[in-house]
Amino acid sequence: MKACMHKRKIGFAEFAGICRNHGLKSTQQRFEIYSELIGSTEHPDAESVYTAIRKRMPSLSFDTVYRAMRTFEEKGAISRVSPGLERTRYDANMEPHHHFICGKCGTIKDFYSEEFNRISTPMEIDELGKAEYVHVEVRGLCNKCRKSKLT
Repeated sequence: MKACMHKRKIGFAEFAGICRNHGLKSTQQRFEIYSELIGSTEHPDAESVYTAIRKRMPSLSFDTVYRAMRTFEEKGAISRVSPGLERTRYDANMEPHHHFICGKCGTIKDFYSEEFNRISTPMEIDELGKAEYVHVEVRGLCNKCRKSKLT
């Protein structure tokens, strides 16, 4: 198992290609929103993305950010991470990976695991529908919360 640090920068040309591949129009506002998502390892919610972008794009509305993120999700450019917290969080890492979720502070960390990637779905799943992928969520206390609990 290895931790996954997927934070990266993206240029407009690469973003335009991603939009084309997902049937989306590429705009400057969408570019800023997607750049904020792919540049984060924190699995941000719409409000966090809005707050970060608003500093450099004062005319941007929260509604625009929210709708763009939902559109990215619907088209398969990002995924939704709903760890039972009050707000939906998003993940721009579309490579096969899994999540560690801290039950105390809500931190979500990506990790790769070949063992988890080899998990096959039970035959009973076929009775419910067709599985497209298997995603594992490991829940517990992150190191920071675990240390604060010990002191």
